[in-house]
Amino acid sequence: MTQQDNIVGAASVPTQQTDLHRAVAELQQAIGELQHAAHAPGTTGPAPTGVLIGAGSDPLMLGLPAFVVGWTCVGLALVGVVPAAAVGGVVPVLLLGTAVFQFISAVWAFLLGQSLVAAIFGLFSGIASSLSILLLGVFHNWFAIPAADLSGVEALFTISWAIVFVFLTWIMLKLPAVYGAIMIFVEAALCLLSAAYLTGNANLVTAGGAAVLAFTVLGAYAWLNVASEASGGPAWPPLGPPVRK
Repeated sequence: MTQQDNIVGAASVPTQQTDLHRAVAELQQAIGELQHAAHAPGTTGPAPTGVLIGAGSDPLMLGLPAFVVGWTCVGLALVGVVPAAAVGGVVPVLLLGTAVFQFISAVWAFLLGQSLVAAIFGLFSGIASSLSILLLGVFHNWFAIPAADLSGVEALFTISWAIVFVFLTWIMLKLPAVYGAIMIFVEAALCLLSAAYLTGNANLVTAGGAAVLAFTVLGAYAWLNVASEASGGPAWPPLGPPVRK
């Protein structure tokens, strides 16, 4: 081997060592990236976000008193506190005091992810607003209903809602007992009023009004429980265990 070859060989050693060090560094970097990927969360993209309406807010605090005031007014009208010709006087309370605020409670519950509460308040807002429109339509002859057929239209209204509330009653039997009891009286009121309109029996109208007042009392009872918890107190009075597991 010539002296020139020895010089070339000696010069190549540092170059080989540099390449080796670079390869080791790249290998260490690749291992680090793999370890980081192994410990990284499995999901990608932005974290899911939810809708926050207040801190610990409860749509029942608005929906229950709105329920009580409108149907108390209807119950009192049905038992004869005002003459039958003046029953349209319930519309301001039922429409603006109950239907509107129960609709707000339904939207509130929906935004909180409480779909059952939203459905309950939505349906009761529906019956309150539709009854208000029916009364306004009858007294102003919006629907051109002959007087002889008015009782049939009223029965159509109560029977239709009674059918829907049969299913809602079954669903609500899984809630605390007082809510199931409310629905049983709601169903009783609708059935009594349907029979009254089909038969013309005024006593059944009074009985239906009494059933309405009964479920408003239970609604006020449930409101006391919710208000007690909302004010930092115990869940009192007790609502009872669910009827259906």
